[in-house]
Amino acid sequence: MKKILVVDDSRVNLAFVTQMLEGEYTVVQSTSAMKAINIMQKDEIDLVLLDIQMPEMDGIEAIKIMKSINSIKDIPIIFLTGRTSSETEIECLNCGAVDFITKPFVPEIVKLRIERTLELDEYHRNNEKIISEKVDNSQKINVKLIKRMADIIRNRDYWKKSKVDFDDIMNLFLAEIKSTGIYREELSEDVVFALRNYGILYDIGKISIDERILLKEGKLTDSEFEKMKKHCERETEIVEDIFKNEKYYPAISDFMSYHHENWDGSGYPNGLKKKEIPVAARIVSMIGEYMALREEKPYRNAYSIKEAIDILKSEKDTKYDPMLVGIFCEAIKKRNDNDKV
Repeated sequence: MKKILVVDDSRVNLAFVTQMLEGEYTVVQSTSAMKAINIMQKDEIDLVLLDIQMPEMDGIEAIKIMKSINSIKDIPIIFLTGRTSSETEIECLNCGAVDFITKPFVPEIVKLRIERTLELDEYHRNNEKIISEKVDNSQKINVKLIKRMADIIRNRDYWKKSKVDFDDIMNLFLAEIKSTGIYREELSEDVVFALRNYGILYDIGKISIDERILLKEGKLTDSEFEKMKKHCERETEIVEDIFKNEKYYPAISDFMSYHHENWDGSGYPNGLKKKEIPVAARIVSMIGEYMALREEKPYRNAYSIKEAIDILKSEKDTKYDPMLVGIFCEAIKKRNDNDKV
């Protein structure tokens, strides 16, 4: 049974979280950051839930110490906070947290976050050696960054019981496009590299969106939709801050900034249409939609392959490049899958 350390100076919060998790995890409690650090060094802790606001030493100061100790620096940490500002979110993530959970706690959200984080941590531990052997020293920082940011995306968007893999679908789609010979000039070596290695980050800006909007079952109100659209602005900022000196920056910027543009010009943020939309963005947009349809969500079951394909076909000429829709559907049909298209 995985062991979780909950650090909060409020005994009420400790009791609530412990009751919520008992039976599924072994829960260890601590009312102070210093005690928590000692526990982490002596016990085998799989995950830490760390409150930000505590007396003596707050969570921000505590995580800096935790990340400086070799024996415990790789233990994933999720912040618990009552703050909801984007500044707090950025500070948490910059300090090395894999995610943050806002108070008051919603049990379903807390459990989903923990489950996803533990699964991803185990996956990364098992694959760390393989990844390290395949990349040279100049790429290791970027690989680490991709893993961290992909974690955030999955945790925030609740990619639970996913039936498809982004890299698998991307490679499949790009191979099928190449076989047709279209968009040969637009899909240069650098663009293809960016799509294969950084495409997974396309919705990273959603870290700034309120969970109540992300998980809403019904249609968003006009106000909520305007807030949702702001994640594109965050993505543009993140890409510039991290990748502006990389040779792949133009391609990454294209699909991060414009993957919500629609073929008929009804999308956002700039209302681009048809071939005004970079090809990389058109590709990511379609894969993102297919993945969303094929994933289970907290509020609905996954669509079948046939249902997902039918939805994409119904949206060609409006949301998607009609030529790419045909190629994508053909690629999915060729793929070995238990479902019948």
